[in-house]
Amino acid sequence: MYFRGQFQSSKFKVQRSKATDNYIIYIFIEQSRRDNILITPHKATAAVWGSETKKNMKRIINPWVGNTKGYNCFGCCPDNPSGAHMNFFWDGEQVVSVWKANPNFVSWIDTLHGGLQATLLDEICGWVVFYQLQTSGVTAKMEMRYRKPVSTLWPYIRLNGRLVEQRHNVAVVHGEILSPDGVCCAECTCTYFVFTDEKSREMGYMPAVLDDVELTLDEAVALLGR
Repeated sequence: MYFRGQFQSSKFKVQRSKATDNYIIYIFIEQSRRDNILITPHKATAAVWGSETKKNMKRIINPWVGNTKGYNCFGCCPDNPSGAHMNFFWDGEQVVSVWKANPNFVSWIDTLHGGLQATLLDEICGWVVFYQLQTSGVTAKMEMRYRKPVSTLWPYIRLNGRLVEQRHNVAVVHGEILSPDGVCCAECTCTYFVFTDEKSREMGYMPAVLDDVELTLDEAVALLGR
């Protein structure tokens, strides 16, 4: 299913179209005030949640761990004592992360800080650029929408990052935070300035590759804290 259209608003619309026992489908339609042109069609985001027993996820191996001096990213470095220690997976359509909140990351009682939610979303959108585009870049603009509180008492949250479009050296990525039962709690649209291959290598980019092992969602959750 594809959608075309000529729009005036600069924001994303997210329509929750249907829920079943195994999955929830969201339809994303990009709208652009700047161009006012026919937008490249975008596929409805299938397999947003998926069966917990279906093996459709492969871990994206972090290429900088043990290979890059000074690497200490707050979002993804496993050795940063204050970091988020995010892991990332590819499910065939988008980059996925499952994550458990640290009690030190709260704002109000048992509620994940909104600034950290933005950090997590910026990180997963960056990994869409790293893995799917096989290059690096920098965030030029990020638009956040907070929909529901994220509880730090939940066993995990799921983050999805999906490439919306790429035009020359600009990439647009959509990210979302989902509760364990699949409710969208926060979402973002990130615009990235994508480096050339030469600049990317100069900045220390290393190709991100997949592990051979296919995992279920439950198996990915079981890796938390390891």
